[in-house]
Amino acid sequence: MIEKAAAGGGEDEGHLERLVLWPQFTGAEWQLPTDVRCAQRLLVGWRFMPEPVEAGPPAAVARLLVAALGRHGALSFASAVHPPARGTLLAGKRWRRPNFVWRTSASIEEAVVGIFFADFFSWNMRGQVVCLGKPGAHLELSERFLQLASDPSLFGELEGKGVQGILLPGVDGDVAGLYFFNAAIASTVHGELISLARAAGGRCVVATGPAFGAQLRGSPGPD
Repeated sequence: MIEKAAAGGGEDEGHLERLVLWPQFTGAEWQLPTDVRCAQRLLVGWRFMPEPVEAGPPAAVARLLVAALGRHGALSFASAVHPPARGTLLAGKRWRRPNFVWRTSASIEEAVVGIFFADFFSWNMRGQVVCLGKPGAHLELSERFLQLASDPSLFGELEGKGVQGILLPGVDGDVAGLYFFNAAIASTVHGELISLARAAGGRCVVATGPAFGAQLRGSPGPD
C-alpha cells in the first residue's frame, strides 16, 4: 500500500491552482464511461499555472491522484515488458500477453511514472487502465480488461475479482475518471483529494455540468 506522497510540485515548473471535482459526472465529451455498475464515479480535473505545454497531468497532480488512491490498497496498471518497435498502445487494441503485465507498485514515484508517463499504454492517448485492489490482495487481471473504457460490462467482473476502484484517463488525458464499488472509500478519497490539493497550495472546487469546464478554464468559483 502506498503510504505517503510529496505534496509539492517537485520537478514541475509552476503550481496547482485548483483541483475540480464532479461527483456522478455525465456527458460523452469527457470520453469516459458513465453507464457503469459502481457505487460512485468522480470526474477530476485540474488547473495548473502556468498551463503545461504537454497534455496530461503535471507530476504534482499525478502524485496527488496516486497518493489518494494508494492509501486504500495497491494500484495495478498495464505495463510494457517487451514493447513493439514503434508507436504506443491504445487501450482496447490487441497486444499479445507476453508483451505486457499488470504491474503493482507500492512506490508513489514508480506508480506515477508507470501510469502517467510511460512510453506505452499512454495516459494522454487514453491507453491506460488502473485498478485499486484491497490491501495485500493480488488481483487476477487478464488482457481483455484493457478494453474497460469501451466495454462497461467489464466493471461488474472487476468488482467480483476484488477491485475496489478504477482510474481511467479522459479526453486527451486532461481529466481523470474515478470509479468506486464501495461508497465509503469513494467518500474518503473525495476528502483526501481536497486535503492533498490544499497541501499542494491549491484550491479544491466541486462543480457540475458546464461549470466544471469553466473552472478548468479559470472562471472563479467557491471552494
